[in-house]
Amino acid sequence: LNLAIAQSYVFPFYEKDLATVERIKNTIRDSEKLQVLFGAVGEETLMKVIGAMTLRFVQAGETIIQQGTDGDAFYLVETGMFEIFVRRSEEEPFPGGQVMTCIPGQFFGELALMYNAPRAATVIASTEGSLWALDRQTFQMSLVSGDNVAKGEHEDFLAEVPLFSSLTRLELKNLAEVVQ
Repeated sequence: LNLAIAQSYVFPFYEKDLATVERIKNTIRDSEKLQVLFGAVGEETLMKVIGAMTLRFVQAGETIIQQGTDGDAFYLVETGMFEIFVRRSEEEPFPGGQVMTCIPGQFFGELALMYNAPRAATVIASTEGSLWALDRQTFQMSLVSGDNVAKGEHEDFLAEVPLFSSLTRLELKNLAEVVQ
C-alpha cells in the first residue's frame, strides 16, 4: 500500500471510557508479543486502533475461530479463558489437539490477517468471557499505517544515495529510524 492509501483510511470508532482506553493501551504496551504487532505505530495510530476495537461477549463452549476459515478479526482477551486447538490431519477429530490457552492480556487471530491465509487453529471459549475485536481491514491498515509506510519511503530514499547503496535492507531500516 502506498502512503496516500494508508493516510486516507478512516478507522471506525467505537466509544470507550478513558479507563478502558488506558487498560487496552497498557496491555498493548506491556506485552512483548503485542509490541511486535503494534510497537512501530505512533501514538495517534495506536489510539485509532484502540478506538476501532469492539467488545464481543462470548459464552463458554462458543467457537470464536474455526481452523481453515477466512480470518475476519484479531482478538485481544479482556476476560475469560480461551483454548486453542490445531487439527494436524483430516483424520484427527474436531477440534484437534489443544496447543495453548489464552487468558486476559493475550491475543489470537493475527496470523490469518497478516498472511491472508486460512485460520491455522480453532479457538473455543472455555469460560464465559469478552474479547476486544479488531476487524481485518483495520488490523491490516494499522500494520501499514502512515508511520510504517513513511519509514519504508525513507528506506527507499536512502537506498538511492550512492554512499548507502551497499547496505542491506535491515541496515537501511536502522539508518532510516536514526535519521527520523
